[in-house]
Amino acid sequence: LGGRGGGSTHIGVNTCLAVQCEGGGGGGGGDWVCVGRSDGIVVCVDRRTGRILHTWKAHEESVVQIYAVNLNQVVTVGKDKRAVLWDLRGGGGGGDGAGGGVMKMSSIVDLPMRGPGMTKNTVALRNFSRKDGGKSSNVLYAVSGHKAAAAAVPAPGSVEFKVKPRNFCDPSGQKVQKKKLCARSMLLLPLRNLMVLGCEDGDLKLCV
Repeated sequence: LGGRGGGSTHIGVNTCLAVQCEGGGGGGGGDWVCVGRSDGIVVCVDRRTGRILHTWKAHEESVVQIYAVNLNQVVTVGKDKRAVLWDLRGGGGGGDGAGGGVMKMSSIVDLPMRGPGMTKNTVALRNFSRKDGGKSSNVLYAVSGHKAAAAAVPAPGSVEFKVKPRNFCDPSGQKVQKKKLCARSMLLLPLRNLMVLGCEDGDLKLCV
């Protein structure tokens, strides 16, 4: 990563990144880039200067995806079958310190790891707003092989949430077995309950 003045910051073997820009030059956070590494470490860098702000061990295995939730929080997903909500401001909110001035706020565990495994193309995070004006929620979706799981990111300070991956079902309602389906990518459509699966056999499957 390059900073002002022509300098650069070397942060290792990268697997994914997330960018959050505040805009307007205010002082409320933002203007950073988070980079996930193959060793499970995440590095947060000032987007304007290239200065490293935080470095912490987010996962026991490779980080496959990072999502910017707001100016100060990110969700990381790793091959250790975990998704974790982190606060870049550190203390406060009832989380657990992870080193590097970053606080672990909540987590989802036991994400599906079947067939080709977990990649950045098999997970997605979507924000849903409430019609009554209440607090919005972030829902994580994950597919792998013939299994899928979805869960709302737990509120800060919540206990670890364990998901139970489930089989996809055919139009008759029967469970699809692993020999019949191997999902390698996923796309969430604008309608809340629809997704497209890219499968190992080259087919696209529309799922509800």
